[in-house]
Amino acid sequence: MPGSIAEDADVVAGPVTGGALLAHTIAGLLDSRRALTQPARLFAPFAPDGGRRLTLKSFYRAQVAGKRVLLADDVRNTGRRSSAAPTWCAKAGGTVIATVEIYDRMESIVDLGVPNIALAEYRAPDNVPAAECRSAAQAGP
Repeated sequence: MPGSIAEDADVVAGPVTGGALLAHTIAGLLDSRRALTQPARLFAPFAPDGGRRLTLKSFYRAQVAGKRVLLADDVRNTGRRSSAAPTWCAKAGGTVIATVEIYDRMESIVDLGVPNIALAEYRAPDNVPAAECRSAAQAGP
């Protein structure tokens, strides 16, 4: 991760459905490297609101207020799961500065307009219905 992002992040947030553990780990690592005169790096998980949307609980909204947020997730597929994050972050008074994930499937259709950092990138082969698959014998050499 670029040093500027690591230094600028005040809060590391991630969804409880996959990125919260990574976010918590990154927050702890960043916090362990800070000068003791600097404020602590915080962690904020976002969770389902009772439906399919993810949101911050009131305690964590207060943690995000006025802060620069690094979003962490396990996998970046289409980017739709994190597409709402800038909205809930802004409602809490925070600003998303970058996204980070373990691996990026390179199929994102959502651009958050911030840097994205992936430990690994993997473009999966196209998916096709089973009826359209060719068997090894039909494929030939």
